[in-house]
Amino acid sequence: MIQLLLRQQKQQQMNIYNLIGKLLDEIESKEQDSIWEEYLNDKNFPLDKIQKVLVVPYLEINGKIKLMSVLNRRFNEWGFICGTIERKETYIQAAKRELYEETKKMINIDMNKTNHYSFDIYEDSQLSHINNKRRYTVVLIDVSHHKHNIVNIENAFEKIKIKGREYNENRRLQLKTPTELFINKRVWPLMRKIVKRPEFQQIVG
Repeated sequence: MIQLLLRQQKQQQMNIYNLIGKLLDEIESKEQDSIWEEYLNDKNFPLDKIQKVLVVPYLEINGKIKLMSVLNRRFNEWGFICGTIERKETYIQAAKRELYEETKKMINIDMNKTNHYSFDIYEDSQLSHINNKRRYTVVLIDVSHHKHNIVNIENAFEKIKIKGREYNENRRLQLKTPTELFINKRVWPLMRKIVKRPEFQQIVG
Protein backbone atom coordinates (compact mmCIF):
# COMPACT_ATOMS: atom_id res chain seq x y z
CA MET A 1 0.00 0.00 0.00
CA ILE A 2 2.82 2.37 0.96
CA GLN A 3 4.72 1.54 -2.24
CA LEU A 4 1.61 2.26 -4.30
CA LEU A 5 1.18 5.65 -2.64
CA LEU A 6 4.86 6.44 -3.22
CA ARG A 7 4.56 5.53 -6.90
CA GLN A 8 1.46 7.71 -7.24
CA GLN A 9 3.23 10.59 -5.50
CA LYS A 10 6.25 10.19 -7.82
CA GLN A 11 3.99 10.18 -10.88
CA GLN A 12 2.24 13.33 -9.67
CA GLN A 13 5.61 15.04 -9.24
CA MET A 14 6.67 14.02 -12.76
CA ASN A 15 3.39 15.36 -14.14
CA ILE A 16 4.03 18.68 -12.41
CA TYR A 17 7.62 18.84 -13.76
CA ASN A 18 6.37 18.06 -17.27
CA LEU A 19 3.70 20.77 -17.01
CA ILE A 20 6.26 23.32 -15.80
CA GLY A 21 8.55 22.33 -18.68
CA LYS A 22 5.81 22.81 -21.26
CA LEU A 23 4.93 26.21 -19.80
CA LEU A 24 8.58 27.29 -19.94
CA ASP A 25 8.85 26.09 -23.53
CA GLU A 26 5.71 28.04 -24.46
CA ILE A 27 7.05 31.18 -22.79
CA GLU A 28 10.36 30.87 -24.67
CA SER A 29 8.51 30.22 -27.93
CA LYS A 30 6.33 33.33 -27.45
CA GLU A 31 9.41 35.40 -26.61
CA GLN A 32 11.11 34.23 -29.80
CA ASP A 33 7.97 34.97 -31.84
CA SER A 34 7.87 38.45 -30.33
CA ILE A 35 11.47 39.00 -31.36
CA TRP A 36 10.62 37.94 -34.90
CA GLU A 37 7.70 40.39 -34.96
CA GLU A 38 10.05 43.17 -33.85
CA TYR A 39 12.50 42.14 -36.55
CA LEU A 40 9.78 42.44 -39.22
CA ASN A 41 9.15 46.05 -38.22
CA ASP A 42 12.82 46.99 -38.02
CA LYS A 43 15.09 45.78 -40.79
CA ASN A 44 18.13 46.92 -38.78
CA PHE A 45 17.15 44.61 -35.93
CA PRO A 46 20.22 42.48 -34.99
CA LEU A 47 19.75 38.92 -36.18
CA ASP A 48 21.89 37.51 -33.36
CA LYS A 49 19.00 38.21 -30.96
CA ILE A 50 17.23 35.17 -32.35
CA GLN A 51 20.33 33.04 -32.66
CA LYS A 52 20.43 29.62 -31.06
CA VAL A 53 23.29 27.27 -30.31
CA LEU A 54 23.16 23.61 -31.23
CA VAL A 55 25.67 21.38 -29.43
CA VAL A 56 27.00 18.11 -30.87
CA PRO A 57 29.44 16.29 -28.56
CA TYR A 58 31.28 13.42 -30.27
CA LEU A 59 33.92 10.82 -29.48
CA GLU A 60 35.35 7.59 -30.83
CA ILE A 61 34.25 4.30 -29.23
CA ASN A 62 35.56 0.99 -30.56
CA GLY A 63 36.71 2.63 -33.77
CA LYS A 64 33.38 4.35 -34.47
CA ILE A 65 32.45 8.01 -34.09
CA LYS A 66 29.49 8.41 -31.74
CA LEU A 67 27.30 11.51 -31.47
CA MET A 68 25.39 12.53 -28.38
CA SER A 69 21.68 13.24 -28.77
CA VAL A 70 18.76 13.67 -26.38
CA LEU A 71 15.06 12.72 -26.39
CA ASN A 72 13.05 15.91 -25.88
CA ARG A 73 10.08 15.61 -23.49
CA ARG A 74 7.89 18.16 -25.24
CA PHE A 75 8.28 16.98 -28.83
CA ASN A 76 9.09 13.33 -28.04
CA GLU A 77 11.82 13.26 -30.69
CA TRP A 78 15.58 12.83 -30.74
CA GLY A 79 17.72 15.88 -31.40
CA PHE A 80 21.00 17.53 -30.56
CA ILE A 81 21.31 19.66 -27.43
CA CYS A 82 19.92 23.09 -28.25
CA GLY A 83 19.23 26.41 -26.57
CA THR A 84 19.07 30.17 -26.99
CA ILE A 85 22.23 32.24 -26.76
CA GLU A 86 21.52 34.54 -23.87
CA ARG A 87 22.16 38.27 -23.76
CA LYS A 88 25.88 39.16 -23.54
CA GLU A 89 26.75 35.47 -23.96
CA THR A 90 29.02 34.15 -26.73
CA TYR A 91 28.04 31.03 -28.63
CA ILE A 92 30.94 29.18 -26.97
CA GLN A 93 29.70 30.13 -23.50
CA ALA A 94 26.17 29.11 -24.49
CA ALA A 95 27.38 25.74 -25.81
CA LYS A 96 29.23 25.01 -22.57
CA ARG A 97 26.20 26.01 -20.46
CA GLU A 98 23.65 24.06 -22.50
CA LEU A 99 25.84 20.94 -22.48
CA TYR A 100 26.18 21.20 -18.71
CA GLU A 101 22.48 21.86 -18.05
CA GLU A 102 21.01 19.33 -20.47
CA THR A 103 23.25 16.47 -19.31
CA LYS A 104 22.04 16.99 -15.73
CA LYS A 105 25.35 18.69 -14.88
CA MET A 106 27.40 15.59 -15.71
CA ILE A 107 29.52 17.23 -18.42
CA ASN A 108 31.31 20.44 -17.49
CA ILE A 109 33.93 21.11 -20.14
CA ASP A 110 36.68 23.71 -20.27
CA MET A 111 36.15 24.91 -23.84
CA ASN A 112 39.62 26.45 -23.88
CA LYS A 113 41.14 22.99 -23.48
CA THR A 114 38.75 21.12 -25.78
CA ASN A 115 38.77 20.90 -29.57
CA HIS A 116 35.60 22.43 -30.96
CA TYR A 117 34.43 23.57 -34.36
CA SER A 118 31.44 25.59 -35.47
CA PHE A 119 29.35 26.59 -38.47
CA ASP A 120 26.00 28.28 -39.00
CA ILE A 121 22.89 26.59 -40.33
CA TYR A 122 19.42 27.96 -41.02
CA GLU A 123 15.93 26.55 -40.42
CA ASP A 124 12.67 27.90 -41.81
CA SER A 125 10.79 29.90 -39.19
CA GLN A 126 7.79 28.23 -37.56
CA LEU A 127 5.84 31.43 -38.14
CA SER A 128 4.05 30.91 -41.45
CA HIS A 129 3.85 34.62 -42.25
CA ILE A 130 7.61 35.10 -41.93
CA ASN A 131 9.76 34.24 -44.92
CA ASN A 132 13.03 34.58 -43.05
CA LYS A 133 14.99 31.78 -41.40
CA ARG A 134 16.17 31.10 -37.87
CA ARG A 135 19.91 30.84 -37.41
CA TYR A 136 21.67 28.16 -35.38
CA THR A 137 25.36 28.02 -34.59
CA VAL A 138 26.31 24.34 -34.60
CA VAL A 139 29.16 23.58 -32.19
CA LEU A 140 30.90 20.23 -32.59
CA ILE A 141 32.76 19.32 -29.39
CA ASP A 142 35.38 16.58 -29.22
CA VAL A 143 34.79 14.98 -25.81
CA SER A 144 37.34 12.17 -26.26
CA HIS A 145 39.36 13.41 -23.28
CA HIS A 146 36.27 12.88 -21.12
CA LYS A 147 35.63 9.38 -22.44
CA HIS A 148 35.85 7.77 -18.99
CA ASN A 149 32.89 9.91 -17.89
CA ILE A 150 30.85 9.52 -21.06
CA VAL A 151 30.89 5.88 -22.20
CA ASN A 152 28.35 4.97 -19.52
CA ILE A 153 26.50 8.27 -19.58
CA GLU A 154 23.29 6.80 -21.05
CA ASN A 155 22.52 4.77 -17.91
CA ALA A 156 23.86 7.42 -15.56
CA PHE A 157 21.59 10.06 -17.13
CA GLU A 158 18.42 8.10 -16.32
CA LYS A 159 19.52 7.40 -12.75
CA ILE A 160 20.16 11.02 -11.80
CA LYS A 161 17.09 12.62 -10.22
CA ILE A 162 16.39 16.31 -10.63
CA LYS A 163 15.98 18.08 -7.30
CA GLY A 164 13.98 21.08 -6.21
CA ARG A 165 12.62 23.40 -8.87
CA GLU A 166 15.04 22.36 -11.59
CA TYR A 167 13.46 20.98 -14.73
CA ASN A 168 15.09 18.67 -17.24
CA GLU A 169 13.60 18.91 -20.71
CA ASN A 170 15.12 15.63 -21.88
CA ARG A 171 13.87 12.15 -21.06
CA ARG A 172 16.85 10.17 -22.31
CA LEU A 173 20.35 10.56 -23.68
CA GLN A 174 22.19 8.36 -26.17
CA LEU A 175 25.46 7.90 -28.04
CA LYS A 176 24.96 6.72 -31.63
CA THR A 177 26.80 6.74 -34.95
CA PRO A 178 25.34 9.10 -37.59
CA THR A 179 23.81 6.07 -39.34
CA GLU A 180 22.29 4.68 -36.15
CA LEU A 181 20.72 8.06 -35.33
CA PHE A 182 18.30 7.90 -38.23
CA ILE A 183 17.09 4.34 -37.73
CA ASN A 184 14.63 5.89 -35.29
CA LYS A 185 11.90 7.84 -37.08
CA ARG A 186 11.39 10.27 -34.18
CA VAL A 187 14.27 12.54 -35.19
CA TRP A 188 14.39 16.32 -35.45
CA PRO A 189 14.52 16.98 -39.23
CA LEU A 190 17.24 19.61 -38.82
CA MET A 191 19.63 16.84 -37.66
CA ARG A 192 19.64 15.29 -41.15
CA LYS A 193 20.54 18.66 -42.62
CA ILE A 194 23.41 19.07 -40.16
CA VAL A 195 25.08 15.69 -40.73
CA LYS A 196 25.02 16.27 -44.50
CA ARG A 197 26.89 19.54 -44.26
CA PRO A 198 30.47 19.44 -45.67
CA GLU A 199 31.79 21.07 -42.47
CA PHE A 200 30.28 18.27 -40.42
CA GLN A 201 31.62 15.55 -42.74
CA GLN A 202 35.13 16.98 -42.65
CA ILE A 203 35.26 16.91 -38.86
CA VAL A 204 33.17 13.90 -37.86
CA GLY A 205 33.08 11.93 -41.12
